[in-house]
Order: sequence, then C-alpha cells, then structure tokens
Amino acid sequence: MNGEKLARRKLYQLNETKAWRITVQDFFPKTLHPLHIFEEDAVLYAADLEKARIVELSIVMAEMLKFAQTQNDQEIQQTLGNSYADDDISEAFERFAALEGQGLLFNRGEGLRTTFVTERQQRKLLVAIPGIAVDSFTA
Repeated sequence: MNGEKLARRKLYQLNETKAWRITVQDFFPKTLHPLHIFEEDAVLYAADLEKARIVELSIVMAEMLKFAQTQNDQEIQQTLGNSYADDDISEAFERFAALEGQGLLFNRGEGLRTTFVTERQQRKLLVAIPGIAVDSFTA
C-alpha cells in the first residue's frame, strides 16, 4: 500500500468498551463535481456529469454525499454513526478515496480558475441617468 493511500486510510482503534473510535485525517469537506444521484433496480448510482461516468453507491455513500461539501469527517461520522455501522462508514470513506484517486466525484482543482473567472465576469447592469454621460462609467 503506497504512502498516500495509507495516509488517507481511516485508522480505527478499539477502545475499552469495544466501540470503534475513528481517528481521521480530513477527507471532507470536498467540492463535488455536478452529480445526479439515481436508483435503478434497488441500486443507487451517481452520474458524474463532469466526467461522464456512472458510479455505484452504497446507501452510506449516498448519505455522505449530502454532507460532503459542508462537514468534515468527524461531523459526518457523528451524523451517520447512529444510523449506520462504523465498518460501513469506514468502507464508504475508503471507496471515496479510491474514486477521488480516479478523478471521479470530487473536484481536485480542475476548472477552479475557469469558474472563478466566469464568476468575476458576470454581466453588469448599466442604468443611464439623464444628465450624466454614459461614458463616464467604467467597469
């Protein structure tokens, strides 16, 4: 297992009460590609519209995507920990790390400059006021 994969892997320790405690290096929050989540034949999928790929999701993964842009790993663990087993949550983190390594679901920096430039160059409304020359306004 290479160092990067090992660094991203979630480490678990069994404490005295035999409950799993998660020690994380933050994977989330992340910026998502445009996604379309759908279900077919009782299986959940995410269509990555930016990469034109479809990825099968577990129920836990689909739930995690709802919080992926706003919460960190520990917050997601706390939120979903009451509803799902820690092993399922851990597996979802590992699958997301693998998918990110393939360039799927998560933005790794591609297109951020383009998005920034587009937002800065939004259309502006120019209102002409009688008595004021229009050419005195500069954008």
